[in-house]
Amino acid sequence: MFAPPPPTRPAGVSILSGVMALWFLTPLLRMAHLYLRLILNSILYQPHVFDFYLLYFAGMILLEPAIIFFFWRGHEWARWVVLIAAMYTLLSAAFQFVQPIHAVHPPFFFLIAIAESLAAAFLLYYLNTRTIRAWFR
Repeated sequence: MFAPPPPTRPAGVSILSGVMALWFLTPLLRMAHLYLRLILNSILYQPHVFDFYLLYFAGMILLEPAIIFFFWRGHEWARWVVLIAAMYTLLSAAFQFVQPIHAVHPPFFFLIAIAESLAAAFLLYYLNTRTIRAWFR
């Protein structure tokens, strides 16, 4: 009825962990100047907003690598966090396509949203396959 858990980590989990790590690192490297500018503007002009950005970025920088690590190690709760993030990505993309935001965002924004949606749909499928669910338990 249930597939026995594989004795070693499935290759797909290792690949997904590496992709998630790269996905986490690239915005930090590419957008560091934007984050700094946003935080500096918040400090200078809207100090009450700075607290939110500081908590958000600190949480993102501290929690995402930990979640990726525990996902790679096979913790069930990390699998659920990734599943919830994938569902959020799909819902967010659906709302982005419904709203008339094409005037605000450049065209490549839609390509990124489509790529993220496809990746989220794949994660929802792959992480719910019998073998992968069994390995995470």
